[in-house]
Amino acid sequence: AWEWSADPGVVVRTVGAAAGATRRGADFEGPLVDWRAKGSHVRLGEPETIGGRPAHRLTLTHADGFVRELFVDVESCLEIAERRTAPIHAFGAPVTSETRIGDHRPVAGVLFAHSYLQTEIATGETLSRMQWGRIEANRELPPAWFSPPEFERTPLQRFLELLYAQRTDVAALLASYRDFRRSDPRSDPRPGVEWIGYQLLKMGEAEEAIALLALNADDHPGSASAAFSLGRAFETAGQDARARLEYLRALELDPDERRAAAALAALEARPAVGNPLSFLEPFIGSWRPDPGGELVAADPTRADDVAFRLEWADPRRKILRFYEGIPDGDLDRRVLENLVTFDPRSGEIRALGLQLVADFLYESTFLPGEGKGFVRDYRVTYPPQQRFRHEEDRERGWIRYRDRCRLTAPDRLHCVTEQMRGGEWQSWGAPDGYTLVRR
Repeated sequence: AWEWSADPGVVVRTVGAAAGATRRGADFEGPLVDWRAKGSHVRLGEPETIGGRPAHRLTLTHADGFVRELFVDVESCLEIAERRTAPIHAFGAPVTSETRIGDHRPVAGVLFAHSYLQTEIATGETLSRMQWGRIEANRELPPAWFSPPEFERTPLQRFLELLYAQRTDVAALLASYRDFRRSDPRSDPRPGVEWIGYQLLKMGEAEEAIALLALNADDHPGSASAAFSLGRAFETAGQDARARLEYLRALELDPDERRAAAALAALEARPAVGNPLSFLEPFIGSWRPDPGGELVAADPTRADDVAFRLEWADPRRKILRFYEGIPDGDLDRRVLENLVTFDPRSGEIRALGLQLVADFLYESTFLPGEGKGFVRDYRVTYPPQQRFRHEEDRERGWIRYRDRCRLTAPDRLHCVTEQMRGGEWQSWGAPDGYTLVRR
């Protein structure tokens, strides 16, 4: 996916959530067409009434994990509504909205919806409204309509696109910044650099954005905008104290800097959130199965005795690391390491990165569970030579699992492993799960 910004006149190739939103929006045929081939999952839920009409309720989970609910009119079999939860903009809080879909008219023998009205469910506020006047089908469209614009770049535009291309390499990023400033000291790249910093934050490169915007702020000590941009980067990285100092500095430089004032007010109004992983503290250590089917404390020096291990990955105890399936001490080849952290602002549990174990790729997502607990939803992509028992797994080349873990007593953490089969979760392995018991 790509984005074009007329000011400063830069094309960037997006990744992550921004690319996912663009990719889903470009699915012109709709998410239900060939949903299985697209890697999606669809589950039929309880029927619901939409606008006075009974509707089938479908929960569709995209291959990238994004979930939306689709409502199909029972009588006409037309989609008449959709619900989703997503931020309205890059750094906004998730908003649950409903889009009413209507005014279906025939176009080339197919009924197309011509009206869309999106409202926030909590407030009833209209978020967007779209009314198509005319739709044409089966037209030849020039590829240039879907491609980034071709234009002659200025030195500044080439420099900004270079910064974005180097977004995962802090050293290269800062070297390019210094080289440009040294080669053209009279130019003012500040607005463009701040825009690139914003794009880096959208792509999840907070550390790189902070490094770039800190250098930019040092070069522009009298700019309230530079201070605000650095503060936003600190806040995105969860460094609220440093963000607050930058917002205050921006307001000191320009009392009318409304973005800094709004960000500071939101920051100070935010309630403190405790670490939702702290309930796992009693279970830090190594575990092995006992004859009763439970997992009990193991000798960490005996690798062949360990089936599961929990430990904190950082001194602040904000990142939890756990290993599983440690066979005969061959840690380099077979250990599956999962890193779990939490958002200090919202308290949401997150997974960090992917795990490649031998030829197996594990993609994990962590979600809050019921009570004190969490759910690890993960997809395992197998090597080509893998034999699959089920046709659907063979076609995809991967299988989806989840672990549901919750605290059942102060000294007991119970986990159940399930496998997605035929669109439904089914128990996998021990049907009753397993329990970590602190004795």
